[in-house]
Amino acid sequence: MGVQLIGIGTAVPEFALSQSQVKDLFLAEPDIAPLTARLIRAAYDNSAIERRHTVIEDLAGDGGDFLEPETHAVRNPGTGTRNARYAREAPRLSEAAARRALKNAGVHPGEITHVVTASCTGFYAPGPEYRLVR
Repeated sequence: MGVQLIGIGTAVPEFALSQSQVKDLFLAEPDIAPLTARLIRAAYDNSAIERRHTVIEDLAGDGGDFLEPETHAVRNPGTGTRNARYAREAPRLSEAAARRALKNAGVHPGEITHVVTASCTGFYAPGPEYRLVR
């Protein structure tokens, strides 16, 4: 029995920042070392990425778990907080991507035998593919 990839679908969160906005966010960190600032500039200026999407509305400027409210310095909320946010947001995005994949493939959901998901953001088990299949 052969394997066939019949549809690909992608989805991105609704909040978007330009590459320069994200770079400036990190460069605004208090007491940033000159070497760190140089590395941030090099990475963000040479990545060929124009926009970055995020579920973290805090990056629009109202503080929250990810930014200090007064200084807007980036917080490190820890893996648990980040993964909890991922687990809350991933189902909606993975469903949107799956619907696009089905539309691109021109098939009914009942015709699908396997689902593959990929994310470089977070993890939880069972993952988004489990919810999609159910």
